[in-house]
Amino acid sequence: MLSATTAALLRDTLPEGAWLKDLGTHRLKDLGRSEQIFQLTVDGLPAAFPPLRALGSLKPPDNLPAQVSAFIGRESELTGVGRLIAASRLVTLTGSAGVGKTRLALRAAAGLPDGSADGVWFVDLASIQDPDLVTATVASMSTGFLPWTRRPTTMTWRRSAARRPCASSPTGPPSAG
Repeated sequence: MLSATTAALLRDTLPEGAWLKDLGTHRLKDLGRSEQIFQLTVDGLPAAFPPLRALGSLKPPDNLPAQVSAFIGRESELTGVGRLIAASRLVTLTGSAGVGKTRLALRAAAGLPDGSADGVWFVDLASIQDPDLVTATVASMSTGFLPWTRRPTTMTWRRSAARRPCASSPTGPPSAG
């Protein structure tokens, strides 16, 4: 088995009777992205092998708390939150305490497609009483921040949020921000 990089290096130097068979793109253990795989095939040697055992789609990193009970109902709300996430860089769920905002946000976050290598990060803002601590709390839980930056945390967080989707759940209906 050869990676696409190795195959490209060897392609023009293969001896007569040897060729590369494209096996497609596969997720391999310890690699953060899919890799094009080739099989070196040589006349006179077996060429049929069992299918390549590769990983399924890579789950991006997250810190989402485990949900110990089933998520029942609220499909229309879940669909609405999904649409907002697809259309906006930041989605905030608001409403009265105890109505299930956090549970809805966690369910929506867990169902996001695997397209972001940055993953999904949950930041619980429920215990924050001082609004000035919100950006520092989000920054402490988010990837991509440089703690030694000279820019204020608010500016750093805003620039990062502009590059990647974020979700928060303070204490109404879902709204795009």
